[in-house]
Amino acid sequence: MYKKRRLAVMIGMLAGSTSVFAQTDMSSIEARLAAMEQRLQDAETRAQVAEKRAAAAEQKTQQLVAAQQQAQTTTQEVAQRTTALEKKADQTGGVEVVRFSRISLQNSYLG
Repeated sequence: MYKKRRLAVMIGMLAGSTSVFAQTDMSSIEARLAAMEQRLQDAETRAQVAEKRAAAAEQKTQQLVAAQQQAQTTTQEVAQRTTALEKKADQTGGVEVVRFSRISLQNSYLG
């Protein structure tokens, strides 16, 4: 009878110890799951920040392209005006330089 009792006690101890191990395993699993959820949340936050930075960079690129196109348009306009002035200078036989004496300028200002 002693052996049966001893066997029953051992089985009881083993049965009780597995629930302790199971509880420890569940705690460990829950802790790892919580850590994974935190890492996932951190990754989502970083992804949102990266998306905002990408959108800002795209907008800045569009602004730079628009500024470059405006500069190119202005450059073309200046080139056209320069060409027109060169043609006008060729037609009149050169650029006319007008000199005024200091006295005539002073008289015109004094009235």
